[in-house]
This record gives sequence, structure tokens and C-alpha cells, in this order.
Amino acid sequence: MADSLQIHFEFFGDGLDPDEITAFTGVLPSSTRRKSSPNNTSSWSLSSENPSTEGSFTEAIEEFMRTLYPHVEKFRLVSERPGISCGLALWWTVDSDQEPRPAMRLGVEAIAFLGAVKASLDLDGYERL
Repeated sequence: MADSLQIHFEFFGDGLDPDEITAFTGVLPSSTRRKSSPNNTSSWSLSSENPSTEGSFTEAIEEFMRTLYPHVEKFRLVSERPGISCGLALWWTVDSDQEPRPAMRLGVEAIAFLGAVKASLDLDGYERL
């Protein structure tokens, strides 16, 4: 099977209103969720359309990040609201016997974006047995 990479940029928090985030930023999310119990939180997220299976992980990350850059100022203002957090998640899966492992890199522009919007970075790798 091919390697896969899923990329998610998300705002989350108990007081977050996903519709208000969409209206303010002008960006349509891939998914939203409203808090419905004490065990979950509201969220607004953009995700890569399909897990990347061609090219390099670095190229897929750079392509996804280019869709975020034009919105940095509005995303920064959202992230500064009380009770709202922001994060970028990279989840990849590779075959357990694959050598060498695929590499990925975040460029200076991507790191500057994450700093500007005060986003955490979640990296999760999985092996397909």
C-alpha cells in the first residue's frame, strides 16, 4: 500500500462558534463540530482532501500550507480570542518494512505561519503491519 499523509488545521474550544469563524474568515471549513457534551469541544477545521499518496510528504505539506497563508491575519485574530486554541496536525502511515522512511519538512514560511496564529503542532506516525 502507498504511504499516506493527512493534514488538519483546526480551531477548537468550548466557546467556539464554527459558523461565526466561517463568516469572519470567509473560509469554508472541511468540517465543524459543536460542543454537545462535557466530553467534547467545538471545532472548525480544514483538512487535506485526500490522504497524500503521491509525491513527497514535504510537497503535500507545502501545498496545503499555501492555502492557509492568505488568511494568516484573520486566523491570527481568531486564535487570540479567549478560550480558542489552534493547531496543525500531520498524521502519516507507512509500511512497517519500508526503508527508507519518508521524510517531511516544514519550511520557514510554514513555521512563521504557525507562530503568527499561535498554533500547536501535532505529529503522529503509524506503521501499517
